[in-house]
Amino acid sequence: MLNESRVKSKAKLKGISMRSLSVALGKQEYFLYGVFQGKTHATSVEIERLAELLDTTPAYLEGETDSPDIVRNTEEFVDIYRLVNNRPSTKLLFSALKNATDEDIKQTIAILEALKRTNGQQ
Repeated sequence: MLNESRVKSKAKLKGISMRSLSVALGKQEYFLYGVFQGKTHATSVEIERLAELLDTTPAYLEGETDSPDIVRNTEEFVDIYRLVNNRPSTKLLFSALKNATDEDIKQTIAILEALKRTNGQQ
């Protein structure tokens, strides 16, 4: 069963309405509202497509995990782990963001990008 607040939160971050998501799934525009109210059911294929559209996993949207992140492959995961583990400053940044909201993270990224532009790194 889809977790309504997670779907809506991820959709809001991406600027996508529930109606647009429903249509993108090939359904009537009120399909997701029906799912949330228990009046209709989303198939596993529809949930997988919804997760793709929201750049997350079906497990996150169904409340089976608290991590919305997708690890695309083991190599990517190992690279991220090494980066965090081997650089004290990166480890500190990740620790600081551990309990951050999505908005905090967006603002942090914007600040880092602005610093890069200022320092001519982009």
